[in-house]
Amino acid sequence: MHSTQIEQVSALRIGQTASLTSRFTAMDAELCTILSDDADSHFEPAGGSALWIGWMVSGVLEGLLPGAGALQQDQRLRVERPVRLGEAVTATVTVTGKRADGTAVAFDCTCTNQDDEIVASGTAEVIAPIGGTRPAAQMQAHRYDRHAALLAGCAGLPPLRTAIVHPCDEDTLQTAVAAAEAGLIDPVLIGPAATICSVAALCQLDLRPYHLIGVDHDHSAAETAVTLARVGKVEAIMQGSPDAEDLMTEVVEREAGPDLPALDLESGIVLGAEVPVILASRADTMRARLTCCAIASLLATSRRRPSLAAE
Repeated sequence: MHSTQIEQVSALRIGQTASLTSRFTAMDAELCTILSDDADSHFEPAGGSALWIGWMVSGVLEGLLPGAGALQQDQRLRVERPVRLGEAVTATVTVTGKRADGTAVAFDCTCTNQDDEIVASGTAEVIAPIGGTRPAAQMQAHRYDRHAALLAGCAGLPPLRTAIVHPCDEDTLQTAVAAAEAGLIDPVLIGPAATICSVAALCQLDLRPYHLIGVDHDHSAAETAVTLARVGKVEAIMQGSPDAEDLMTEVVEREAGPDLPALDLESGIVLGAEVPVILASRADTMRARLTCCAIASLLATSRRRPSLAAE
């Protein structure tokens, strides 16, 4: 047992609470549909929003209390009513007990809508993080492991036009090229051209098939990506070298989306902006990063269908 883990648990008080509020968007609903097979068997059926409600609770536990590094051992929620599109939900967790050996914490979990009606309630048990919690970033990321099925679902789909923000490190550039070679994305590389080409040469990557927009700084790269998304030139954004929080700050400033709740970052999809934002963490495998690209492609395809039908 790690001493800092005991310290984390001992610092928590019975009755201590944390909450976050988010709005159930069309993109959330689409993602629930795409990933409905991943729904935890502990959820009682109540429509596609049940999966999203579980993510909300996970967002509090992993992002706020106990915080980054916490591992959920069990989460049992009873969904009382489905969440309607556009409805705001507040997820609250309350410390109810601590394991005698100082490693785990029990929580009551409650989700309410803007009318203070209970949407879901239940319990969770969390293994405390080893080491101190870090400040949570302003975003919501969802992580999955359905690599083969998701890639198969993308077969035959056109590559997703994706802005790659400041791909000045080997991992981001390799992810962009690998996703392009897999037919998942059509990357638009945005950043210092000389640096990107230097990294490509180091990794023996051929960038000639891809579009490159030269800008000097990571903030300018983020601004350019958001502008391209707003005018419909790209359908997704991949976060590269700059800190994810810096990129999402730019997205939130420019997009009229709902508040983005806090959650520790790994590879995942950020929801709430006008287009999916792919977080390709260097801590994750290439397989995980490609899975995120596949999810973004399926989301974009789902969003295109109504407009195609209207034509």
